[in-house]
Amino acid sequence: MAGNIKITGNMIEGVSRFSSIRADTAVFSGRYYYEVKIMSDGIMQIGWCTLATPFVHDRGVGDDSTSYAYDGNRVKKWNDDSSAYGEKWAPGDIIGSMIDFHSREISFYRNDVSLGIAFKAIKTGPNMAYFPAISLSDGEQVCFNFGDLHPFTYQPKQSFIPSITAPTPPPPLCAITEPQSLIKNYHGTASHLVDLFKSYLYHFNTADALSNDLKMLVGTVIIEYLYPLVGEDQYLME
Repeated sequence: MAGNIKITGNMIEGVSRFSSIRADTAVFSGRYYYEVKIMSDGIMQIGWCTLATPFVHDRGVGDDSTSYAYDGNRVKKWNDDSSAYGEKWAPGDIIGSMIDFHSREISFYRNDVSLGIAFKAIKTGPNMAYFPAISLSDGEQVCFNFGDLHPFTYQPKQSFIPSITAPTPPPPLCAITEPQSLIKNYHGTASHLVDLFKSYLYHFNTADALSNDLKMLVGTVIIEYLYPLVGEDQYLME
């Protein structure tokens, strides 16, 4: 977070000249969507940022190459530079933002109407995870909905027509908090690995000498259980 921001539940209010804040959950694959209810009509930049995004005085989401934003006050999109995009928003509007790692695109919605693809060929891959984020001026207010505690007001409507370049449909749309379930999926395997390490460490401490055969056994266990996970999910090791 940069600047001063008042947080009340999912309500965000800027209380300094230009403040920025990001969510505490990032996404790196699939398709994710969140909504922001506009409570005031001043300058705000809503979108996505990374850990590398610098939040400093007068520079926020979309003001550098690592973040992407839409500002309905100035009717522009931002990614290091700005250009015309979208529609003028007003208090009460629901602004949706979807990031699609399948097509490497970011889109925005205003009251269930697509504003079109704002950004294409976004950076993805290892070490590239995106957080929902906002920068807003003093006195500006919004309310976030990540789809975890309350259903979305609107759900993006997307049709899919198979083609040679896209023979399978894109991944299903998910709420922002669902990446947490990916961590939970590894709980059983991680617990098993910890138990194995404990038993081998105990054996090492009680053995007079560590034979080459035992070294090979430990290495085999590590490779057998850990390598498939790393091979299937490049982000697990990171």
